[in-house]
Amino acid sequence: MGVANMKLRRADDDLASGSEPPSPYGHNRPKGPVEIDPASFPDQPTGHKGVLCTVDNVRHMLNENGVTVRYNVIKKLGEGGMGAVFQVEDTLNNNVVAFKILSKQIAESPETLLQFKQEFRVMNKLKHPNTVNVFDYGIMPDRSPYLTMEVVPGHELADLKNIDFKEITRILTQLCQALSFIHSRLLVHCDIKPQNIRIKEDGSVKVMDFGLMNQLGLRSNGQITGTVDYLPPEIPTGGIINESSDLYSVGVLAYEMVTGKLPFIGESILEVIRAHINSPVVPPSQLIADIPPQLEKVILKLLEKSQQDRYKNASEVIADLVELSGEEVINESIEQKRSYLNSSVLVGRDTELKTLESALNMVNKNHSRAVFVGAPAGVGKSRLVQEFKLQVQLAEHPFLTGHCFEQGMSAYKPMADAFKQILPLTSKEELEKYGNVLVKILPELREKGFEPLANLEGISEKLRLFDTITAWLSDVANRETLVIFIDDLHWIDQASIDLLNTCIRDLRKSRIMFMGTFRDDEVPAGHPMWQTVEEELTSLVKLEPFTTEDIRELIKAMLGSIELKLEFLEKVKNATGGNAFFISEVMRYLVEESILQIKFGTWHLPADYTSWELPTSIEATVNRRLNSLSPKAMELIRLAAVAGRKLRLSLFKAVSGWDEEDIFSAIDELIERQFLNSLDHEYLFPHDRVRETLYDSLEEDKRKDLHEKVAETIENENLNQLINVSGELAYHYSRSNDQKKAAKYLLMAGFTSPVRLDASMLV
Repeated sequence: MGVANMKLRRADDDLASGSEPPSPYGHNRPKGPVEIDPASFPDQPTGHKGVLCTVDNVRHMLNENGVTVRYNVIKKLGEGGMGAVFQVEDTLNNNVVAFKILSKQIAESPETLLQFKQEFRVMNKLKHPNTVNVFDYGIMPDRSPYLTMEVVPGHELADLKNIDFKEITRILTQLCQALSFIHSRLLVHCDIKPQNIRIKEDGSVKVMDFGLMNQLGLRSNGQITGTVDYLPPEIPTGGIINESSDLYSVGVLAYEMVTGKLPFIGESILEVIRAHINSPVVPPSQLIADIPPQLEKVILKLLEKSQQDRYKNASEVIADLVELSGEEVINESIEQKRSYLNSSVLVGRDTELKTLESALNMVNKNHSRAVFVGAPAGVGKSRLVQEFKLQVQLAEHPFLTGHCFEQGMSAYKPMADAFKQILPLTSKEELEKYGNVLVKILPELREKGFEPLANLEGISEKLRLFDTITAWLSDVANRETLVIFIDDLHWIDQASIDLLNTCIRDLRKSRIMFMGTFRDDEVPAGHPMWQTVEEELTSLVKLEPFTTEDIRELIKAMLGSIELKLEFLEKVKNATGGNAFFISEVMRYLVEESILQIKFGTWHLPADYTSWELPTSIEATVNRRLNSLSPKAMELIRLAAVAGRKLRLSLFKAVSGWDEEDIFSAIDELIERQFLNSLDHEYLFPHDRVRETLYDSLEEDKRKDLHEKVAETIENENLNQLINVSGELAYHYSRSNDQKKAAKYLLMAGFTSPVRLDASMLV
């Protein structure tokens, strides 16, 4: 297994192109453009073939219900998994525009439809001379949604040959102007490459294809999308995606324009990724002797491995390019951003990381290990796991994750979620041997023709399930090392902890590492999670709060250049107790209140900082920040706190009853204020403590009312598969006024579980 589920795909899968582009700038490399196939990631929808392939087909759809009065199809520009793009004439204004249509099958999902609308809305914000403009949004007669955008004449940057240094500088300046604007809207393009940049006949630059656009300041989950040739190191290493991420890709592109070669190559995707992370760059002057020294200096700074050493924003790059060219360029204003308060540096956890690395080394020698990481909320468990996960993946071992949730899990869910990821590693013979039992917790196997065996009496059914699972895991681990990680064990269900403990006990001679995180102040003595710890089969790693020096390192990683006096650090430590999340929230509060200020790229502490009154609890800090939200945003975030950890646009719309524009505006505000993060078309709280603070602040009647509305929405959305959401429904109804339905779904969850649960397990 590599860094992610990856395979090669042609660059012409992009909607913006109709054929495979030539090798940029005429350079040679071992393989063609190496790009990650979105279809290799199971959470991403894939399109259908044939339905939108022809001009005649789209003309026919446009002819229905008089829609053809508006658009006349001229030709097809490209097609991809999500839909197709056509060049059309808009008869209302006689403009020629690009007509992007989403495939009907994909658009049948209400969630996907709302996402497409949100994409249009975001693109509509990016009105800038160097970005592609969008004009209109609508629905085809067959209910397929479409949007229209400008057709950009000219050539792809990839098609240009023998570009002189003056032209390279001019193109880079315009590209950075576009990125400066995009970043000012708290967005990162995430796919800067020659095929996504067009040069118009008048020489102006247009940035194209915003399909991989990401929220600025969000931590990468390590999943690879886009073209690895231009991939910033922080994407595979789980760092923060910010302005410098796009600027790194600009550096790769600039290097390629100057030398005709990519700075980092390899015989495989993994080799290219490792080169981005570890390999030093060959200075362009060693390949092109007459490169201006100042241009080489700009390129090398763009390509720094560490984000701290790169340009911090596109305006800095523009300033250096202007000095190089001698031409005057008016820089665009940049809105103040709050995302600098995220840090990609792992602070104060070297010893704990070495403990995990040592355990993995033992697993590779056929000695299974189990490690539980415990600490109160916010101390840094997730950041430690993220760093370790990167090392596991780069070592080409699968890292298999299951999450425990406070809200209504079905029996075995966290374990089943992790085991689901092992199915692709399972041989046909192993499936034949174990499939009819595994299907009891992995219903996906029904699609492969496996039907569950009849239940045995009493405890025998549970024993058969557990024996089958351990035998299956042992067989798979004979071929490769497995790391199975269960997050938030303090919320684990009884069935899952029984299964996890059995696996730890029975697989001691297998190449499997079991790992879990939990809040050690929320798991009482006598909880079954402690059993294998007390049996000395599981090691316990306890994270301590940050020291004053750790706090100094963390704040410097957040803000970069800042002079931090010991008195200030002690003040922060006394207020936060060294809790990493609390420190981040305090710093965010200081920035939002303009107490901390930035001048000429450097942060400064006011002289009166000794008189500041810092919030004395996470709850107080979060509540101070909540007070500045608009009423709509506050109402939506309270709904989100009740709904759970992951949230969907369709749920927001159904429960709130608002129109889409109000929802989108409120979400924009919450993302900008960092109360929500956007990831893979879902919305998540940046930390559980934010959600818990909001939840606890709700009056009981309001809380019950929202739980009931959420439950009714989930119920209505799943009328044909209520069994699959019975645990979630039981959770929400049990916290509403409808206790009758709570009991109904609680019993349904128990009677439909793979192993019949007794009353104590259900409670």
